[in-house]
Amino acid sequence: MSQPARPAEVAALNDAIAKPTATLIDAARRLVEARAKAEEVGLIYRAKLAEFNERFAWLVEDKKGAEALVTAAEIDVRSLARAHYDATQQTKPITGVEIKLYKVYEYSPARAFEWARETKMALIPESLDVEAFKKIAAATNLPFVAVSMDPRVTLGKVIEIPDVPSSATLAELDALLGGVE
Repeated sequence: MSQPARPAEVAALNDAIAKPTATLIDAARRLVEARAKAEEVGLIYRAKLAEFNERFAWLVEDKKGAEALVTAAEIDVRSLARAHYDATQQTKPITGVEIKLYKVYEYSPARAFEWARETKMALIPESLDVEAFKKIAAATNLPFVAVSMDPRVTLGKVIEIPDVPSSATLAELDALLGGVE
């Protein structure tokens, strides 16, 4: 709970209300000064950034290359994890790699809108409230809605690599990873 204003604060507020033009001019002056300072700092920042990029161009390129390697490796892990899921239905092939299942609703938007108008549910004036409709479709068996599962691979920050002896046979690898090829 805020404390009541003291007499000096009340007087200052009354003065500010009595002189709105002066207060507006002061506020505008502060804005002009703040913008000038921001522009000055922005110029220095852009100059230093250009200097950094020129001086450390090799580092910028190394960073881009490292990020490209991460992206390529993530694509490989996602692809192989999805293939593993398709073959085994296993959603956690290794720690840090998980397949999450998301419901996908397939329906005719026109038929769904017609249904919404008939039932007066999931209706926004003259359009279908898609999110509300999906909730209703999840809870109710609607004959014109097909529901399927869409498996999506997620990668954790930490991925634990199973200990695989270099001499492991294909059968041993298969047993270790639960059927991954």
